[in-house]
Amino acid sequence: MSLELNAFITGSRAFGTPRDDSDLDLVILTDAETKNAVVEFSELGKQPVRFGKLNLIVVTSIEEFEAYATARKECLPYSSRDKAFAVHRKVLRALAAKKRGSREPE
Repeated sequence: MSLELNAFITGSRAFGTPRDDSDLDLVILTDAETKNAVVEFSELGKQPVRFGKLNLIVVTSIEEFEAYATARKECLPYSSRDKAFAVHRKVLRALAAKKRGSREPE
C-alpha cells in the first residue's frame, strides 16, 4: 500500500471561532484503500468519519481536496459554515465543468 497524505484543519477551530462543543475538522487526502480502512475503523463504521471530537473529511481526489482548501481560504475570516459549504460546492462544480471542457454557468 502506497500512502500519500496531505491534510489541513478547517472549520471553526481553524478560523478561531469554536464553541465549547466544537469538534476538530481535519481534511485529509489519501488513497481509496486508506480511506476505506479509516472509515471502517471509525466510531460509526461509515461516513462521517468521527473519533470523539475529531471529524475526518477523507477525500481521494485532488480536486475535492483543493475545493475544501479553496473554501477554507475564501472563508477567512470565517463567516459561516453555510458559506464554506457553498464555496466548496461552487469550486467542485467549476472543476467538474473544467474537466468536461465547458464553463460553469454563473
